[in-house]
Amino acid sequence: MANTDYSLGTQRGAPSPPGDADAKSVLTDYDPNEPPTPKTDFTEAQAETILAYVRKATEAAVKGDPFDAVLDADIDRAPAFGVFVTLRRATQLRACRGRWGGAHGNSLGQLLAMVTRDTATLDTRFPAITAHELDFLGVDVSLMHDPAMVEAQGEDRIDAIEVGTHGLVIDHPQGRGLLLPHVATESGWDAKTFLDHLATKAGLPSDTWRRDPGAKLMTFKTRLMTSESPRVEMDVQGLRFKGLNQLLTLTNLVLTDQPFEDCLTEALTTAYEQEMGVHLETESGATTVAAASSRSLLDLVMAAVRSLKNLDSSDEPAGDPVKHVTLLWQPIRLRAQDYPARHQYLGNSVVRARRAGQWQLALPGPQGRTDQVAGALRAIRMHPSRWHELEQRGEAEVTAFTALRFDAREAPQNHAVRKPAQAGRFYPAQAEAMQQEVDKYLAMGDAAANAAGVEKEPFRAVMLPHAGWRFCGETLGKTLARVRVPQTVIVIGPKHTPHGAVMSVAPHQQWQIPGAAVPIATDLAQRLVELAPGIQAEPDAHQHEHGCEVLLPFLQRVQPGLRVLPVVMGQTTYEDTQAVAQALATLIEEAQSRGEEPPLLVISSDMNHFAPEMEGSRLDRMAIDAMLSGDPVRLYETCQRHQISMCGVLPAVAVMQTLAADSQAMKIKLIHYSNSAKASGDASRVVGYAGVTIG
Repeated sequence: MANTDYSLGTQRGAPSPPGDADAKSVLTDYDPNEPPTPKTDFTEAQAETILAYVRKATEAAVKGDPFDAVLDADIDRAPAFGVFVTLRRATQLRACRGRWGGAHGNSLGQLLAMVTRDTATLDTRFPAITAHELDFLGVDVSLMHDPAMVEAQGEDRIDAIEVGTHGLVIDHPQGRGLLLPHVATESGWDAKTFLDHLATKAGLPSDTWRRDPGAKLMTFKTRLMTSESPRVEMDVQGLRFKGLNQLLTLTNLVLTDQPFEDCLTEALTTAYEQEMGVHLETESGATTVAAASSRSLLDLVMAAVRSLKNLDSSDEPAGDPVKHVTLLWQPIRLRAQDYPARHQYLGNSVVRARRAGQWQLALPGPQGRTDQVAGALRAIRMHPSRWHELEQRGEAEVTAFTALRFDAREAPQNHAVRKPAQAGRFYPAQAEAMQQEVDKYLAMGDAAANAAGVEKEPFRAVMLPHAGWRFCGETLGKTLARVRVPQTVIVIGPKHTPHGAVMSVAPHQQWQIPGAAVPIATDLAQRLVELAPGIQAEPDAHQHEHGCEVLLPFLQRVQPGLRVLPVVMGQTTYEDTQAVAQALATLIEEAQSRGEEPPLLVISSDMNHFAPEMEGSRLDRMAIDAMLSGDPVRLYETCQRHQISMCGVLPAVAVMQTLAADSQAMKIKLIHYSNSAKASGDASRVVGYAGVTIG
């Protein structure tokens, strides 16, 4: 087998776990009759030597220093089949690269030198590792051995996998991948889930290993060597739940000048060398932040509360309690030369930009996936093109923090009304300004429809984008200009926040928008929950969700008698979408049997996120073509295989499955397509928007 270099990066929307293969021939040259015989039975002292070598080589690679250390001969010349090196900050993956397949001719010393250098410098899914964090890195070295082909097919392959013992390789004409053994145990996966994730990481549908005989599988084992970081950072995992509640209690006791000694714990009073911070937000929306090195959480809370107390009392009511605490830890110094390519997965991080004594934070939005670096730079009025120049002169610094937000537990309350959560962000907060914007975009749509000589038609479904109106308003207006909207609409969108159930309907009686309220179709909500056991009626998933809210002002404007059923779908399986589709089909049949006009199904979805404009348009075209085919399987597999981050792909699949159950053939048409570059002028990271009708 030819030596093959593997890195990570096939998971859509987020970095992959250690050991994901992404290129070149995997099993083509593997000869089961001549299995490799690498040396892995090193003593504990030799394992410590290997780990120390990797740590020193990592430091040299990061600093750009020469490295000419030599391993003991029995380690350096030992035969090797494959090596992976993983660098981590506590449980956070920072880099992982590997080379494997060299059964004849690769020594362990050669592989360690190459893989360590690659891991330290070439894993472009993450911000570059800098000298500031070297002492906080843990090191894992995985030595591969005992490869074996899986001869079983279908579901029988599950029995060939020993979770905790086996790593996996999949080789298919349309994708290849590798996962290390400890990925399954750390993630709590069983053998089937392990195989599903392996296929997904190879860019294949998750059931490829089971249904496609052309998917070759190989198991392997590893000798895992681990070295913890020389310096310790705050253990946020140990603070979860009870500890975070104590932190919030402490904050409000300090804020109201009450005794707080009884709630102090070691986790709150221990000072750590590495910088960390707390961001506080009160019930009325006032915010403050404190960040410093060599401080405890208690120190940071005291500093942040002092800031709150210094606010003008006319702007901030006295004693206004803190409702949200966000912890900031594991700082990573970002380099201007890496922007934006190596910063694409920072959407859930807090980014701080500093320049000339001033600094600002960019916090994650409800949808998570945003360009946090650009947001922080904008806040200090610095264009990304100037960042590199100022960084070279020591006049600018950008840091990303891992963030953990904790919300005060609310007492049970009446969920009759869902208030606007995104007004003033995605669309105007004032009723008059909102209506003016809606009318402007609808007028654009009417003009385009009149020019084309078309009138509004009754459709069974429509897909609409849900971004800020300045980006997608034209697509909304031009699509709705073709659609006669009935009184009842079911809006099915993706779940952008981590809150609430995976799939849920809004339990409210009405949904407020500026200046108006839209009734919720509570009868349909109750019936949908009865028909689809996987769907719950709960408020948390809808509290900050924008997928439905952004569309309501448009839908109500064109149908003043509107009533709506908001549905969200998080990450789930293709089979679960089929269950939702069956329930929706039953709702439609029951409405028709009563002589009522069936509800319009509205798919709330943007297209691919944050690729350069040419690439984004190419990926969007692939997804749109798959959707226009009328085949929900094709749409699902296209987005899976090509890693197209169409956020509403599952709602779209569910709606297409719903309509496919009808004998009437689907007539699907693309009405309008655009992307964010038209409004922002930034073609480097665009989001696509498509308006589609389904008759």
